[in-house]
Amino acid sequence: MSSTSAMDLLVRADRLTRELCASTHEISAAQWEKFDVTLYRALYELVKAGRADPAYASAHRNPCMSALSAYPAPLDLPADAAFSVDQAAGYLELSRDRMNRKIRSGRLRVVREGDHTVVPSSSLRRAPQIAPAEPTDPSPIARLSTTLGGFADLVSTNNRGTHPVTLEDPVLADTVRHLLTLGAAAARHTVRHSPIDAVDRPLRIARYASTQIGRLEAGPRRIDSMDRIAATVLHVKAPTTIDQRLDAALHGWRLAAHRELQRLVPSTQALGAIASQGIRLYAVTHQLLRSAPGLEAADGGPEDALRQLRDTGSALRKAELSLAGLTSLTTPSHDFVTASRELFSTLQQVREMASTQDASLDPRTTMASLAHGCAGAADVLTAARGLPSALLHCELLFAPARTLACGAERLEARRKGKFVIVTLEDAQDLGWQWDRAVRSAQQLARAIGQHVPQRDLVDRDYGIEPGR
Repeated sequence: MSSTSAMDLLVRADRLTRELCASTHEISAAQWEKFDVTLYRALYELVKAGRADPAYASAHRNPCMSALSAYPAPLDLPADAAFSVDQAAGYLELSRDRMNRKIRSGRLRVVREGDHTVVPSSSLRRAPQIAPAEPTDPSPIARLSTTLGGFADLVSTNNRGTHPVTLEDPVLADTVRHLLTLGAAAARHTVRHSPIDAVDRPLRIARYASTQIGRLEAGPRRIDSMDRIAATVLHVKAPTTIDQRLDAALHGWRLAAHRELQRLVPSTQALGAIASQGIRLYAVTHQLLRSAPGLEAADGGPEDALRQLRDTGSALRKAELSLAGLTSLTTPSHDFVTASRELFSTLQQVREMASTQDASLDPRTTMASLAHGCAGAADVLTAARGLPSALLHCELLFAPARTLACGAERLEARRKGKFVIVTLEDAQDLGWQWDRAVRSAQQLARAIGQHVPQRDLVDRDYGIEPGR
């Protein structure tokens, strides 16, 4: 089992773009069209798919939507896309009056989505659909197209999932700017290495991308949330390397933990085990980040991340202790216990290999897996955030009467060694401790990504200047 995140694909796209810019191969019109269509689809899925808020869809209020709407006459449209009447009119280069006449006459099919009328992409297609680049094509432009196509697929799957990862506006804007920089670099290279009669379209895209890059505010060159949009591939054979085992164990535990948290009455043992597993994950990450040769130099010193690992581990320990002695009278499922044991043994093996500097342990690959694991732990903890308080308020937490504050109503229960319902006065800090731990885990998931060895995209790597 192995995981590939949207961030991984963007980093790969950066590398392939540099390879493209260094190549001298001629680029045919067909190759460019495949890239052109894929770039638009990646932007569309990133900006628009899965977002139904009318205010978000307004190009006047959203610079990312404005950048998407300004894309010059897309050569093809995503198969399952739907557009507003105004957007469809812009795509067909028709006035609103002519657009309305086409709709009333039945020459253009529209559908109703709630209170809005939308035009499906199948009604707007003006030419045969352009097939994506072949994965076996060795040319640099085709390999870049395939990678961006994989990115678009991953984001599309996330947007249509049950629990999609939502990108904050600054992250979304920075990712759109990232894609536009790739597009501008590829388009400029294509203009220089295409037949003279085929340069009009890439020249138009180069001008469009460069203009939009200047209009989008430059943020920090990190796209942390993209690490959380990931696909996991199951291998036919069992994992053989420690990195494969780690990816498989983290993925299996995350799925089992989410299923455990969806039970009608979650187990306090499972909640405590989730906190304990997070502490163990942070401890191994701390050890590797501190001791692995090359990681500190590559990232300019991870002192902040090390401090946050310690602080988050401490917060989780307090959250775990806040449940000590309490029970919901349910036990964890067998699947969750098995997944937890597998992750425990795998993390222990990673820790031992890191201590002995085992040559079979690749610190960079393992650090990337652990960073994904920290994001996964934050995701699980976020899902568990309100459960301790909910159990408390629903009077589903119990404890031995002798361990709680003594009252007249509990005297008999204390004498007989019975369990009684835990009240708000008995566990005043329970909700606060878990909320604090979850917020710390979320901050850590963003910070730890800063120290995963990778090379960020820099516009000037490709000679791109904003607005030019």
